[in-house]
Amino acid sequence: MISTNKYKHLAVDLSTHLIVTSILSLLIYKFYSSFILVVLVVIGGILIDLDHFIDYFSHYGFKFDLKKFVFIGYLKSGKIYVYFHSWELIILIYITGLFFGWGKYSMALSLGMLGHLIIDSTFRKAFLPYSLFYRMWYNFDAYKILPRFKNIKKTR
Repeated sequence: MISTNKYKHLAVDLSTHLIVTSILSLLIYKFYSSFILVVLVVIGGILIDLDHFIDYFSHYGFKFDLKKFVFIGYLKSGKIYVYFHSWELIILIYITGLFFGWGKYSMALSLGMLGHLIIDSTFRKAFLPYSLFYRMWYNFDAYKILPRFKNIKKTR
C-alpha cells in the first residue's frame, strides 16, 4: 500500500513544477511576446520528465503500470539514467544555441530545464545526482548516486 505521504509529495512536486514553469513562461512571454519561446520553456520545465520513461521501460519492458511509474518503482533496477535531468545538458543546449544563432530559443528551453532541476535538487536536497557526469562516474548505480534508496531491493 502506498502511503498518503507519498501522494502528498507527488502532488507538491508536480504542482511546484507547474507553478514555476508557468511563472517562467509568463516572464518569457512578457519580454519576448513569443508563443514558441513559451512552448520551449514548458518543454524544458515539464516534458523533461519524459526521460523517466527511459528508466521505466528499460527495467520493466513495455508493460506499463502507472503506480510503478509514478512511485519510481523502476529504481528497483538499481540504475538511474534520467538523461535529460542534467546540469551539463542545460549548459550544452544554451551554448549550442548561442553558437548557431538560436540564443533566445536555447535560453527558453534551458530556463525551463533549469527551473525543473532547481526544484528537483531542492526537494531532494541533492545537487550532484543531477549531473550526468556524476551518474556516469558511478555507472548509473542508483544506490551510489542516491544512497537513501539502498533499502529498495533490486528486481527484474
